[in-house]
Formats: sequence, C-alpha cells, structure tokens
Amino acid sequence: MTHTCLGLIPFLFVLCIGFTGCRSTIELVSVQAVGNIQIDGSPVEWEGRLTRFKSPAVSMGVRNTEEHLFLCLTTADPAIQTQILFAGLTVRFESSGEMVPFAIQYPLRQDQPVRPRAPGEGLEVIFGAFAPHLHTLQIVRESDRQMFSVLDVPGIQVRIGMANSVLTYELQVPLIQAPYYAVPSPDGILTVTFETTSVDRFLPGAGSSRPEGRKRERSTSSSAADLPVKGDPFRFVVNVVLFSK
Repeated sequence: MTHTCLGLIPFLFVLCIGFTGCRSTIELVSVQAVGNIQIDGSPVEWEGRLTRFKSPAVSMGVRNTEEHLFLCLTTADPAIQTQILFAGLTVRFESSGEMVPFAIQYPLRQDQPVRPRAPGEGLEVIFGAFAPHLHTLQIVRESDRQMFSVLDVPGIQVRIGMANSVLTYELQVPLIQAPYYAVPSPDGILTVTFETTSVDRFLPGAGSSRPEGRKRERSTSSSAADLPVKGDPFRFVVNVVLFSK
C-alpha cells in the first residue's frame, strides 16, 4: 500500500502481516494537527481519532504538524494500567534517520509501595496516590540519562490521567531540531515503542523486591500487590506515518 496523498486520508489503520512490500508490524497514519492540542492526560480532544487494538488492549491516536508529533494512548485494562503506573513506561523513538534514537521514561517506575488514601478502593484511588510521583521524567539517549521536571523539557510535553476507569497517556515531541527531537525516516515513518519492565519486580511484597526470609505483611489498605497483574511486560510497537502536506 502506498501513501501518495496523506492529506486525503482522515485516519487509517493498516495491519500488514505477510503481504509483499508491507512491514510485519502495525502502521498508523497521522492526521494534521489543527489548533492547540492540550497535553493534559485527557482523551476528550481525541474522540473519534483513536484506533482500538485487541492485543494489547489499548487505543492510540496520532497527529502532527511540521514542528511536533502528538500521541495519545489509552487503556481500560487494569493489568496494563498497573504495569504502566508501577513498572513505569518507556516510549522509544527510532528511524533510519541520522539522529541518535532516544527514549522518554514517564511515569518512572516505583520501587517503593504507593498506597491509596482510602482502603479498599481500586485503581482510580490508587492513581491519586501517584500525584507526587508524576512530576519528573527521564530522557535516555545511548548511555546518557537526564532527569527533568515535566514542566521543564524544551519542546516535550507529557501527561498521564485517569477517569472513568480509563488511563490516558498524552505526549508531544518535537520533529524539528531541539535538545531532544524525533527524526523520521526519508519516507516519513517513525517507529514508536511503548514498553514497561516486568511489573512484578516492583510490586510491594512481590518477586525480587521482597527480602529473602521476610514474610509479606498483611495490610487493610489496597496496594499494588492487591491489583490484577500480569507478569509479562507491556510492549506495543507502531510505525507512525507522518502527515505531510
């Protein structure tokens, strides 16, 4: 399939597996971003612009201007939500361009217990306990790692929110020269990878985070260990075909 006139395609999802000339991965064609997109962790501006996937159970939307790429990833799957919140989420940008690939880590993984303000509640209440942990991000490029306030990264904006049992991740990344920016391949394709580490490594009282010989303490409060968790890390790879006038 060729993309000769992207401006005439409002939104296209293509799953190419086993066809001549297609990559064996997911492709999402971006649409032109119009107006000021608010990066606020809300899916409201993406209504009707998200493509739903079954495995993993996420929805994703892509928009871009000449200067910026905008991504929105949502999920109502409690296991994926738990992985993202407790194991942290890394978003990688790669292409055949000359720029060294880089990654954004946000939210950062939580090695210490994060408990809700009220016992016996679900993920939305637990999400409220994450507020103090959502102010910083880490950018990784080769062996270089830099910590930033989410309010102080030139050109990059990122927020995560949760409402009506749906977790929303929004991201803005520069496509023009900046301290950190994504460089698509000559055919306008940028590979974006969303991934977590194995979540059970970071759950309180689970896996390697529990000292040997120490029994898990009982608690009346909800904790990460009380939540539905899959041991396999979350990973989602998509080739983004950028909008071009």
